[in-house]
Amino acid sequence: MGWLTLSLINAGLAQGKGRSGLNWWLLSLVLGPVATLLVVIRPRVETPAVQSLVDIALADAQVEAEDGH
Repeated sequence: MGWLTLSLINAGLAQGKGRSGLNWWLLSLVLGPVATLLVVIRPRVETPAVQSLVDIALADAQVEAEDGH
């Protein structure tokens, strides 16, 4: 039961880092705690869409800072 719970947690962690939750869930069923370690140490995946949203948000923040808001 604990292994299944861990696999669901790993899937959530993977999705939070921009990776496939399904693939990591399946991998976690096989590797268990080793998969947890891999999810935690692997860097976040930055997709072009996410990166462009971050760029837009940073540009807006700079404009607001320059305007004195």
